[in-house]
Amino acid sequence: MNLVSGQTNGLAQVINGTGSETDGGSGSLSVVGDPDPIGDACSAPTRNQVLMSGRNIGDLLNDAGVTWGSFMGGFDLTITNANGTTGCLRSSTGIAATLADYIPHHAFFQYHASTANPKHTRPASLSEIGHNGAANHNYDINDFYAAVKSGNFPAISFLKSPSFRMAMRAIPIRSTNKCSSLMYSTSCRKHPTGKAPPSSSCMTTPTAGTTIRWAPS
Repeated sequence: MNLVSGQTNGLAQVINGTGSETDGGSGSLSVVGDPDPIGDACSAPTRNQVLMSGRNIGDLLNDAGVTWGSFMGGFDLTITNANGTTGCLRSSTGIAATLADYIPHHAFFQYHASTANPKHTRPASLSEIGHNGAANHNYDINDFYAAVKSGNFPAISFLKSPSFRMAMRAIPIRSTNKCSSLMYSTSCRKHPTGKAPPSSSCMTTPTAGTTIRWAPS
């Protein structure tokens, strides 16, 4: 949430209690936990859920006419995995456990009505990916690979693997000639090489040709 909007304050709606929120001042609430996004087909019915007000980077990219997409592991509910799981129950087995592929409270753009795809509607075609359409810029991680293979490479991409491959830190990847190289950590922690990133890199909007993915800490 903070990755795409720069804050966790300003709820437009909250249901099932406020266990994941705290006083944000001036009568507002700030998210401090892991509520699910309101309206997401895979959100747990009894879990604390929220809808955020305000705008996020997706809105700004749309305003600027920049192609972009959010690619989440498990987002395509029409797929049946090798283990027979499908829909919101798609799962995969990793080293430690079998986990759900898609985690609603990790789907940052689903918290904003302007950039959400609550029913996980599929894009009409590979050429729609990155552009305005029924999927509203929200796709499965498999769609990223398919789109790039077809020659359609959105200027800005946000990637998150299925949860069994998940780590807990976001690292932007700037793509040059369709090849990715590690640039810096959005958390402003040290780069895996041991070098600290430029302080400005944590404050600037990603430039065209940047891919945001979840990567191991």
